[in-house]
Amino acid sequence: KHLRFVLSKMADSPARRKLAAELGEVNAQMSRLNAQANIQRLTWSSAANWLNKYQTMLIGFVATVTGVVFTFQRWIDYSGSLSDAMADVMKTTGMTKESVEDLLRSLNKLDTRSSKLDLLSIDEEGGRIGIRENEMESFVGVIDKAAVALGDSFTGGVSEVTSVLGRLRFLFQETADMGVEDALNAIGSALNELGYSGVSTEKNIAEFATRLGSLPNQLKPSVAEALALGATFEESGIKAEV
Repeated sequence: KHLRFVLSKMADSPARRKLAAELGEVNAQMSRLNAQANIQRLTWSSAANWLNKYQTMLIGFVATVTGVVFTFQRWIDYSGSLSDAMADVMKTTGMTKESVEDLLRSLNKLDTRSSKLDLLSIDEEGGRIGIRENEMESFVGVIDKAAVALGDSFTGGVSEVTSVLGRLRFLFQETADMGVEDALNAIGSALNELGYSGVSTEKNIAEFATRLGSLPNQLKPSVAEALALGATFEESGIKAEV
């Protein structure tokens, strides 16, 4: 506007022609900018239309990618937990990594609802109470069944069931001399039967029997008698855990 005003006041001269040329360049530049602005508006309009048309698909794609990332992260976390659990088993049992992996593959064949981490927890506790490597698979199988049967009383889960039943087995001579599967089946079945048929709890009976099992051999009753005494005392109002 300024250039056009100045030109309108000037007579024809080289200076006016130079100014007219500058005005032409300004107008040309403005035309180019207007054209680019129009193209940009069309581009944004097209993009908005495309987004409106495909937004459902895009949202679904983003959700899928997010789900994959989340699942992958969970898998990484689980793999780390599994590796840590295997390391704990190696520490308490003295087994090699290859032996633990072989054991875990064997345990995968068990008909159980327990997770691999729970089964490895049984292995770890078994190592603490002295279960031998060649007995470990049988030990895990019977403890897993016992944990299902006694889970209502032993709120500490498979770790507590493993510790209590394993210690009871070694405290009494008759079960210490038996195979691990037979011994733990006998103790677990007795606890389950006593808890089912009376008002006493399996956990309290086991704690009482554990205390009796710590007595010298000449004063110690049999494991069956110890469990029965625990149930009888508790039903009589004497707390078995005291």
